Amino acid sequence: MIYKTFSFRRALLLTLIFAAALALILFALSRLGMDVSRIVSSQRLVPIYNVATDRPAVSLGINCAWGDDDLPDILAALDRYGVKATFFVVGDWCEKHPQSLRLIYDAGHELGSHSDTHPDMSRLDAAGVEAELDGCAEKIAAVTGTQPLLFRPPSGAYSNTLIETAERLGYRVIQWSVDTLDWKGLSAGEICSRVLSRLRRGDIVLLHCGAPHTAEALPELLEGIASLGLEAVPVSELIYHEDYTIDHAGVQHPAE
Repeated sequence: MIYKTFSFRRALLLTLIFAAALALILFALSRLGMDVSRIVSSQRLVPIYNVATDRPAVSLGINCAWGDDDLPDILAALDRYGVKATFFVVGDWCEKHPQSLRLIYDAGHELGSHSDTHPDMSRLDAAGVEAELDGCAEKIAAVTGTQPLLFRPPSGAYSNTLIETAERLGYRVIQWSVDTLDWKGLSAGEICSRVLSRLRRGDIVLLHCGAPHTAEALPELLEGIASLGLEAVPVSELIYHEDYTIDHAGVQHPAE
């Protein structure tokens, strides 16, 4: 009996020591700015990278965070081939280029949020995420009178807090499955070859306004998409808005 009592007390003591040590570790990590909720949670949330669909469709998601000199050529190419894209705009960009924002809207393209100031949003708490989303939405609404319903995080950086907060505010968080690497300065031919060799139905393509050769590449890229038997549609027309699941790789599936 004495031995059993000693074993119980020892086990209890070890449990208390372990719990105290874990609490200290988590406190230290939180002080260093790490997202403790992601450490203690077993569920990792994932944005939409692409869509499992029988429809022969893809989407072009064009980020607007830099200049706008090439925007007229981008819009002209899209119009020439009858394609509507989704432009993910930064709030600061909207303030600097309100006429360009209006041109995108008037041409019938979809507007999505790309944050207000283009920070690393994976490091923000819920209040910070909400401020970035609200700030961008206000600037889009000031010019177009509309509210974005899609959000693409800057540099693709995200966290559970980001996704939870964005969804609470009514956004779908969108990534991409095919990167043009136009931001690296690839030539028009290299951009087209890279995209068309990878493109499959349900893919979301990443492009940038203000990159060196995006506008130059678009006509060949759009012709190539059509030659593959694919239709380019806005992101909101590609994704599912209800009764869906997202797997660990970010593929959105219709609910069974």
